[in-house]
Amino acid sequence: MTSVDAYDEEYDSARLSGTNAVVEFYNSYAEEYERILDEQVFFWIGEYSAGVLWKVMTDKKTDEEKANLAVLDVACGTGKTGEFLKEVGFSIVDGCDPALKMVEIAKQKKIFRDIHIGQMGPNPEDGFKTIPDGTYDGLLCVGCLTRGAAAVKDALPEFVRVLKKGGYGVYVISQSLNKIDALKDHLKYFESQQLDIITIEKKFYRIYNEVTTYCHVYIVQKM
Repeated sequence: MTSVDAYDEEYDSARLSGTNAVVEFYNSYAEEYERILDEQVFFWIGEYSAGVLWKVMTDKKTDEEKANLAVLDVACGTGKTGEFLKEVGFSIVDGCDPALKMVEIAKQKKIFRDIHIGQMGPNPEDGFKTIPDGTYDGLLCVGCLTRGAAAVKDALPEFVRVLKKGGYGVYVISQSLNKIDALKDHLKYFESQQLDIITIEKKFYRIYNEVTTYCHVYIVQKM
């Protein structure tokens, strides 16, 4: 059984090597992932963010309208965040992730309607190619926007593309990414009125290398 310290050390090494190395790292830890992240108190932020998404999306909606909301769990991994989405009330939840062994575990939970394979990156082959434009009423992304995984500038085009007009995005940006740069990456979407910012919250993220880390939770709406 791998210790949290050993996991963190390998993760740091993978992040230095780039996105493909991070994907392979997650594949290698698919079976132990939830146990280790639970020890790091990581899943709190996913549960919190799922609740935020439910709240902003369901305000003044009827029960029938709530039941028809379709949301995407970006970087769904083993399906833990998808479980939170179901628990807060969403009926239609899809996932997407590049780590195939993580996806195998997520499929066994039978909480996703569909899981798409893909990753956010700067290359033409990157993106969620099997998801049509304007598919989702909302999306949640937790644990992906961090150094060595996905860059904010690569994620935002896909977030905007897959959301319906009026749809909401809730996503967590780790403190390992420069908060000023992350905000700057949003500016062209705000200026062009593709996105509207509702709020940015600073929250506890997890215990990493025995240090308490924080994150920023972005809540936006596609215009």
